[in-house]
Order: sequence, then structure tokens, then C-alpha cells
Amino acid sequence: MNSLTVSLADQNALRTKSIGIYNFAMRFARALHDGGEIDDLTLLSNRFNRGELPEHPRRGCQILDCSFPTANNACRVLWDQALLNLYSGSEWLFLPKGFAPILMPVPSRLAVYVHDVMGDYYAGRYPGYETGLESTYFNLSLQASLKRADIVFTNTEFSRGEIQAYARRRGIVPPRIEVIGYGFDSSPVLDEEQEERIVFFASKVPHKRTEMAVRYLEEWLKRSRFKGTVACVGILDEGIRRPDHPAFKWIGRVPSRDLQVLLRRSRVVLYTSEYEGFGMPPVEAVMAGACPVYSDIPPIREVMGTAGLGFLNDSVDSFCDAMDSALKIRRKRVSEWAEELRKRHNWDQVKDRFFAGLASV
Repeated sequence: MNSLTVSLADQNALRTKSIGIYNFAMRFARALHDGGEIDDLTLLSNRFNRGELPEHPRRGCQILDCSFPTANNACRVLWDQALLNLYSGSEWLFLPKGFAPILMPVPSRLAVYVHDVMGDYYAGRYPGYETGLESTYFNLSLQASLKRADIVFTNTEFSRGEIQAYARRRGIVPPRIEVIGYGFDSSPVLDEEQEERIVFFASKVPHKRTEMAVRYLEEWLKRSRFKGTVACVGILDEGIRRPDHPAFKWIGRVPSRDLQVLLRRSRVVLYTSEYEGFGMPPVEAVMAGACPVYSDIPPIREVMGTAGLGFLNDSVDSFCDAMDSALKIRRKRVSEWAEELRKRHNWDQVKDRFFAGLASV
């Protein structure tokens, strides 16, 4: 491969629906830059994410300001369907959000990273929740990716199976689909004092099962002798009742750097979900030195291996057992988990698999 363009032009942390997808795009782009394996690398950036990328690009890399698609939805569509092609002069174009142009093929060879088929899952599990032009637009863009890409990358074997099933249901013969995973950089801070705190990731979207988590936490607090706080991070749906138990502290959104400090100083991180492509927060918790408690669903189980403590979504007893056990986990054990996860999920491996995939087609 002689040259590669990576499109980050539509990535904005303030507006994204998935901070996980945003983080992957920015961190992988930086890993491609820092690795130096590509002689001619072009990163299409914008004024909102430029600070996430190197201030002074290395030789052989150019970072172009393409802020047009961030102006509004109409500009985003025009960028996707026409203007992106003006910047696609490299041998390969990589779209880390996984959505290809619908109306015309790109002039370069095309690689996409499909994180999940969440829209299709919602159509079956929560019909009517995601409707309208935006939902239709991204569904058609995903289908265009599977029809036109030379190769599709994804995060887990679970996601590969979901993408293949999605394609079969639509009569699409997809290209080669390679699992290249995800990378993590941080290490546990073992000398930082932990507080009697549990961090819980709340969300407005139904698949995160926030209502269930609040009920389970309330029941566990009744059964346990825990005297600390439950820091609820994220946005809570207005229809979800907020318990009046004094342990609950509703924080709301937390900037990324502040969140890392919060995780490092907490003992347990709770992450609930019924459907994921990867599920990053449990890994991030381990890397920060906290014990994760998470919904025991196939993709998270695949990602975590033996690290952390899973519970069954349909069993409050399973949840309470996991929470009790998590408070007994020593930080030395969390450090051992971190080393295991770092060997399985690192950017060097992701890049190697990425380059091998491109070379295979």
C-alpha cells in the first residue's frame, strides 16, 4: 500500500451519538500517524477534533481541515455523497465510522470499519424508536458499505456474525470481513488512593438498560453494607425514576480527562447493556485500576475474557453477587487483568491486522 486517506471530517465529540466510535477513529488515526508504516498518509480533520491529532504531522503525513460537514446535516450529506470524493486521491480511503457514500462509488479502493448493526437491532427490538430520514440514511449508507467496500473491518467475532446476518437478510454478498479489534493505551495507577465509590454509566438509549440498573442498584444497596457513593455518569432519561437513596450522586456528562480521574479513584465501575459491538467501558475501567461489573452478553464476554465480573441481566441475585464480589477484588488482581487485556487489545495488533487485511484484497 502506497497511500492512505482516513476521513475524520464528520467526527465531532460534542455531537456524536457514540463516543466509542469517535474515540476509535481518533486514536487509530493517531496510531497510524505515529507508527510511520505509511509513507503517504492523509488525515481529513475538522476544527472540532484537530486537537486530538499531532500538532506537527510527521514527514509523509498531511492533516487537512475539512470542517464543512460539521456545519449542519445538509452539509454532512453533501460531504458524504459528493465532496468526500474530491479528497479521495490515495490508493485507499478508510472510513472509520463505516458509512459509505450511497449515490456513487469513491475513486479509491475502499475500506470501512463497521462497529455494529445497532440500527437494525433497534428496528427489531424497539420498533418505532429510531425512525425518520436519519435512520433511513444511515441504513442505506451501511448497505452501501457492504456492497462497495473492498474490505470491511470490525471489532469482535460477534460483530462479524451480526454484519454477515444483516447482509444475508438484504440479499447482499459482503466483501471480506476481518476482525481487527480495538486498542487501549492506559495503565492502572496503583498508587492513587481509591474512594468508596461506584461509577455507573447511565444512558438515555434503551439498550443500555439504565432503568434495570437503577432498580438493581437500589436493591443491592438495601442488601449490602456499602456506605460509599454511586456516581451516575451520563444522561438519564426523564422517564426513569431517580431513587432517593443518599448513595446516589447524579453527575451528568463528564469530560474525558475528568472521567479518567474519576475511574482511577473509584473501586467499581458498572456497565449495563443488552447489545454491543464491543463494549469499551469495562476495559477502560480495568485500565484505570477499577473492578468492572458488566452485563454478561456475548460481545463483552468475548472482549473481557476472564477479566472483571459479569452478571445476568434477568437476575437481581446475580447482580448483587457480582457487586459484592467486586468490592473484595484487590487492585493487584485488577493490574493482572489489565496486563492480560493489554496483550489482547493494543494498537500495534490492530494496525498489523489492518495492514494484513488491506494486503489480502
